[in-house]
Amino acid sequence: MIHILLIDDDIIFKDSLQHMLLNEMDEIFITSIESHKYNPLYKLAKNTDIVFVDLGIKHFNVVEIIQHFIKQDVRVVLFVPSIDQQAPLLLECLTFNIHGVLLKNMDISLMMHAITLLFCGQKYMPQAISFLIWEEYILLKRPLSFSRPNDLLTEREWEVLELLSIGMSNREISQSIFLSENTIKNHVASLLRKLGVKDRTTAVIRAYQHGWIKGMNTLLSNQDQ
Repeated sequence: MIHILLIDDDIIFKDSLQHMLLNEMDEIFITSIESHKYNPLYKLAKNTDIVFVDLGIKHFNVVEIIQHFIKQDVRVVLFVPSIDQQAPLLLECLTFNIHGVLLKNMDISLMMHAITLLFCGQKYMPQAISFLIWEEYILLKRPLSFSRPNDLLTEREWEVLELLSIGMSNREISQSIFLSENTIKNHVASLLRKLGVKDRTTAVIRAYQHGWIKGMNTLLSNQDQ
């Protein structure tokens, strides 16, 4: 029997999740609670195998609660309502030995698959969270000052690289700077060769790490040349 604790102030989401788990999973016992019921939480840890905590709860310190459950050898899984709004808190929580992260807006079938893995003792983290950690790591490795070796790329190639760093495709870049798409492809191929990399994602990361470009809002999955 797996004893589960749900801590979430979103009553509709919490009740829906509880109903779904009871229908889909065998040998589980679920306790659900809102964060304003603060005092019993520490007592509940003694009878809990895995706790799902909404990162957006407002009535107590999420970090303290996570630390407490981990000290009691309870597996902790975070529910994240919004990556953009809660990124700093999420990154802080990820420094602890949490068991997994789930997004509240993720596909239901994918969520159930992830929860099944968590129940089996595996860990789970969505790709979006992995990208967030990756970006944070790159930011820590980046030089504090912004400068670029002007003799490495042409001005036009630097401009194209900056636009690649915000997620633009070749077509979007061509429309933005009024050049043909074939010309943009040639610029991309040239800057990849000069930087000694095989794809645009690696080019953007390398330029960002060296402080050659000002920002990196999107890690590109579009690999068209």
